[in-house]
Amino acid sequence: MRGAGVLLAATLLLTGCAAAPPISTWVPADCHAATEDFSTFAIELADVPGFKQPIMRDALVAALERRGLERATREDADLLVKLRVTRIDRAPLTEAPPRDPMDGSIPTPAVSRFTAHADVEVFDLRDDRMIYKAGMDRDHALSGDVQLHDVRAEALIAAALDEALAGLGTRCE
Repeated sequence: MRGAGVLLAATLLLTGCAAAPPISTWVPADCHAATEDFSTFAIELADVPGFKQPIMRDALVAALERRGLERATREDADLLVKLRVTRIDRAPLTEAPPRDPMDGSIPTPAVSRFTAHADVEVFDLRDDRMIYKAGMDRDHALSGDVQLHDVRAEALIAAALDEALAGLGTRCE
């Protein structure tokens, strides 16, 4: 009976870990300013690599629309949502190269290790106050000719933005 309890606990722990989002998110500033209701937004992308801009823009717009907000031009928007991406380089992954039978080394591809960090800041354009801030991180270890941000990555980015913006609605209370 005790073994079954340990097995159940281990299964629940593993299930919880498997369900955790692969992109970590946090919200350090959640509607900390009293403001009028808002219904429209404009977006601004900063330092987002070109290949990633459509992915980030589309996921951000969709997440905000699911919060009940409508996209507008900056001149007509209540909110400005700024998304900035930063690449934080990490030490390269170094492993001893394999040895061949003639006692020489075999070249191996270098591995690039970095963290992709994104900040999302939401400003009320009517009084230029930041009312919401969230962040996301994803660790990467890439080698060789790797295809970045395929359909699976797009789904992860969309889910992380939904989670990061979950506390944003059409008003701050």
